[in-house]
Amino acid sequence: SIAIGNNRAWEELERQALSDPLTGLPNRRAFDGRLASEALRCSRRGEPLGVAVVDLDEFKVVNDEHGHGAGDEVLLEVARRLAAAARGDELVARIGGEEFGVVMPACRSADAWGPGERLRRAIGGEAFPGGLVLTASVGVCVGAGSAIDGAGLLEAADRALYRAKRQGRDRVV
Repeated sequence: SIAIGNNRAWEELERQALSDPLTGLPNRRAFDGRLASEALRCSRRGEPLGVAVVDLDEFKVVNDEHGHGAGDEVLLEVARRLAAAARGDELVARIGGEEFGVVMPACRSADAWGPGERLRRAIGGEAFPGGLVLTASVGVCVGAGSAIDGAGLLEAADRALYRAKRQGRDRVV
């Protein structure tokens, strides 16, 4: 039972509501909230805002051939690698099964490929537990101006991700 007046209990409930239980990263709810607030902030200040969607290539094979425990270990390592590769002002979140989102304040469209490549390399740079070698596809979109639409940026980054998959995977679009 949780006492209503207990701030620590409320903080724990909030942490649980906004965290992915497997990786400990922020979850989709936290990602969407941060994306919306950054879109408003960047719109007011006239600053650009980037969004990246990172998806593990052929992840189903890991679960099918090595079991869900191995898949969970891979997801934990991906979370660790992406968090380590992120700049201090970026938010990395697990937004779906093997899909991660990154909110990238001050990311300019001319530079968008660089952060996407940084994230892609963090995953494909070395083998995972059990010697598994995985790659990732990354979709990136940048918005600028006085009316940045966070949800629209995410949708565009997701479309770019699927273009990366269609173009052969293990790339940034």
